[in-house]
Amino acid sequence: NPLSSGLDIYTETELANIIQEHTDGRWIVYDDYRWSPYVLINGGNSLTVTHLYPLFDLWEVLDPEKEYEDVYNRYANIGVSTYEEGEDLLVLNHPDSVTINIDPCDPKLRELNIKYLLFTKERTLKCGILLKELHYQGPSFYIYELKYGE
Repeated sequence: NPLSSGLDIYTETELANIIQEHTDGRWIVYDDYRWSPYVLINGGNSLTVTHLYPLFDLWEVLDPEKEYEDVYNRYANIGVSTYEEGEDLLVLNHPDSVTINIDPCDPKLRELNIKYLLFTKERTLKCGILLKELHYQGPSFYIYELKYGE
């Protein structure tokens, strides 16, 4: 209970420190969007959060033809998953849950100022470097920084 124990368990961890030190770009939490609030609590700007209303500037980059407007034009919890061949870009999982299927190296992420990726499984990325690998009793985290031909 945070009221009786404080917020240190959220803000005084190695993962929290890494997020707090890397606020110069936007974050994406891949595969398990439940960790997105953790990014927000620690000062990170995350694409994978609850959108109270559609962020049309964001969707214009991802869906310039407005093919999926009926999917994202709503209040929604936004999750991101790695794109697999043949998948739709956007999937409406539930009336309030949207998944973006996008490759971590997709150039559109640069337009959205995405700089950091948080995974719960290790990945090999041609477009980024592994900043840190963290293992806790439950989850493991792999934090990548995207490099856009710099």
